[in-house]
Amino acid sequence: MSMKRGLSVLLISLMLMPAVSSQGPGLEQPEWNIGWVLEEDTLYMDLDSDTYRYSMIIEFWVDNSRPIPLNVDLDAEFDIDAEMDYPSQVSVGANSNETFEIELTGSGINSDGGFLDAKSNRTLTLNAQEVLGEQNIGSNEIEQILKFSSLHQFTVSFSGDLVANDEIKSGTDEDLDVVITNSGNTIDAISQIDYRFSGCPQMNYAYGGYTNILSDTGADRVTDKPLEKGTAIPDVAYTTMNLEAPSGHPDKSCKFMVDVTSEGNGKTYSGIMEFTVEKIESISNENNEENGDKDTTSDSSDFAVEDNSLPAISSLLCILTVIFSAVIRRNDPK
Repeated sequence: MSMKRGLSVLLISLMLMPAVSSQGPGLEQPEWNIGWVLEEDTLYMDLDSDTYRYSMIIEFWVDNSRPIPLNVDLDAEFDIDAEMDYPSQVSVGANSNETFEIELTGSGINSDGGFLDAKSNRTLTLNAQEVLGEQNIGSNEIEQILKFSSLHQFTVSFSGDLVANDEIKSGTDEDLDVVITNSGNTIDAISQIDYRFSGCPQMNYAYGGYTNILSDTGADRVTDKPLEKGTAIPDVAYTTMNLEAPSGHPDKSCKFMVDVTSEGNGKTYSGIMEFTVEKIESISNENNEENGDKDTTSDSSDFAVEDNSLPAISSLLCILTVIFSAVIRRNDPK
């Protein structure tokens, strides 16, 4: 009886084996994965307006759906220089999900002292390698796009002959190039621009003829209009202004001032060109005074010769008188 039962169990087991083995390959094996906690297409590195540095924390998770613990090695790479602080290895328990952090710190200034472009994408890559013993047996990799926050800033400077000479004569004019440089990290535009003189209200200015707008891509644009409200400045622009000193302008120290307001941040940036106006009449007067001094010196010299010559003439007359008297006495009969 017991033998019959044993044979029945063995027969049933043999019948079930093909069914179990046929289901085996189709079963999904438990896996592990990684991902970002904040799923955004782009994250922004907020630059401090004073130091131009940033510091941010990016969180990621490791999910282990296996019935055994998971050990992974982590390696993060960023395509610009930055300081990164994160765990090099983590352990995640069976059937659990844990969150970890990458602290990213750096500067928005490049090695040349300028801003790193806010338009460019920067890529942070996180690679996780599964470790079993001392061997890596599997990996997962994720990427995150980052960009710098926008900083807007203008610099106003000057170039041209007036900068070198630093002087305008009354009754003449000089050209001056006003240079507006976009020293921020993204394209900006002028919301307002003002030109004015300080200390010399008689001075006049006029647009000098052309404006050249240079792009960081090399696509320059020349226009016959002065820099004005709404003018976009991707890199640098310069416009020629003509400064005129009226003929009656006195000798004076003057300032030509340019105020430019950024459309991006609403701040105003200023540049000051200092120069002097020299009155042409004062130059003529100086020449006349010099000529007058020469004439006076010449006259004084003539008088000096005449004064010095008088004693010589008197002595000669005295000698001649004595000789003449002696001759008369000798010829006088007594």
